[in-house]
Amino acid sequence: MKTSDLPDESHMLVDKLEATASDTKHSANLKPEFQNAAKHMLAQDPQYTKLLAATNTGVPREVMDALAQSAHVHTAHFELTQWDDAQCDALQCSGAPSASLTSLYLNRNRITSAGLPALSQMLLRGRLTSLNLSSNQLGSNLGPFGRAVSESSLCVLNLNETQQRGEGIVELVEGLRQGLRPDRDQSCCLTTLNLERNGIGDEVACRIAHPLVVDCGVRELLLARNCIRDEGGSAFARTLCAVAVGETRPSQLMERLSLSSNSLGNEAARTFGEVLGSNPSPGLHTLNLSHNRIGDSGVAALVRGVQRNWRLRTLDVGVNPLCSAQSSSTLRESMSPMQLQHRIFRSAARLVLLAHHPSRQEYGALCKLPHSLLYSILALARPHGFDLSLLPTPME
Repeated sequence: MKTSDLPDESHMLVDKLEATASDTKHSANLKPEFQNAAKHMLAQDPQYTKLLAATNTGVPREVMDALAQSAHVHTAHFELTQWDDAQCDALQCSGAPSASLTSLYLNRNRITSAGLPALSQMLLRGRLTSLNLSSNQLGSNLGPFGRAVSESSLCVLNLNETQQRGEGIVELVEGLRQGLRPDRDQSCCLTTLNLERNGIGDEVACRIAHPLVVDCGVRELLLARNCIRDEGGSAFARTLCAVAVGETRPSQLMERLSLSSNSLGNEAARTFGEVLGSNPSPGLHTLNLSHNRIGDSGVAALVRGVQRNWRLRTLDVGVNPLCSAQSSSTLRESMSPMQLQHRIFRSAARLVLLAHHPSRQEYGALCKLPHSLLYSILALARPHGFDLSLLPTPME
C-alpha cells in the first residue's frame, strides 16, 4: 500500500511516525520493515495481523498507540528491543491491548517487577491469552501480578529465566491462587505455565506443588532446568496421587508435567512409580524426567508403575547418566504403542468382566450375560499379541 492511498488523517500519523523515528536515539536500528509494518497498522489493513518488531530498539510511542487502536492485529513481537519498565507504562497508557490483541511477546528485554503493574492492568482490561516475559529479571514481588493473571483471560504464561533462586515464584503462585473465582469459566483459565531456568529448589517446589496441581488447575507445567531434587519431585508425585484417589478435586486436571534437567534421583523416581502403578492420575498423560540422576532402581520402579497404568501416554527418562542402556530400553518397550494398547484393553476388559457381578445393576443387561460369553467376546476383540491369561478366567 502506498502512502498516497492512505486516508487524510493517516497521512498525519505516518508523517509523525517518520519524524519521531528520525529523532529517536536508536533511529539507526528502526528497520524499514518495522516502519512499513507500522504504516500498514495505521492504515488498518485487515490482512496485517502480526506486528514483528523484534530486535528494533527505541520503539516509538506512535507504534504503541497504533497497536492500541488496531482492530485486526492479534500478535505483537517486541523481543530484544531493550524494552524496559517505562515502556511497559507507556504501552499501558496508550490504551493497549486492543480487543484483537491476544499474544504479546516481551521476552529478552529489561523488564523488572516495577513494570508488572502496567502489564497487570493490560491483562485485566484486554483479551490477552498468551504472554511471554522470559529472560527478564523480574525478581520478587510477583503476587499482585499472579492475581491479575488469574483474574484475566490469559491461558499461556512464559516466565522462563526470570529468577535467580526462585525468589518470586511462591508469591506468584499464591497470587494465582488468591485470584481464583469459583464461578470462573475454565476455558479462560491459565493452562500452561513455563517456570524453567528459575533456580527453583526443593523448598520452593514443595510449596508450589499443591497450589499448581490442585488449586490453580494448570494443565501443563514446565519446570525443566531448575534445581529440584528428590524431595521436590516427590512432592509433585504425592500431590498427583492425592488427585487420583479423590482426596482433592482440582478445577482442571494436570496433563503434562516436565521435570527435565533437574537433580531427581531414585527416590523421586520410586515415588512416581508407586503413584503411576497404584493410582493412575485421571489427567496426566505426559511426564518428562529426562536429564536427571535416576539410576536403574528408579527406572525399574517406573517400569513397574507404567505396566499397571493405562492413562500415561509418554514417559521420557531421556539421558540419565546413572541409568544403564538396558533399563532405558526396558522402559521404552513398556511405553511402546503396542504395550499401551494392551494396557488400555486390559483395563476396559476388567471393567466389563466386573460388570458381570449381579450387584452391578448400573450396567443393565451387561451384568446378565454369562461370564464365559463376555470372555469370548473379549477374546475376539483383543489387540494383536495380547495375552488372555492377564484377564480373570471365566467363573461360571
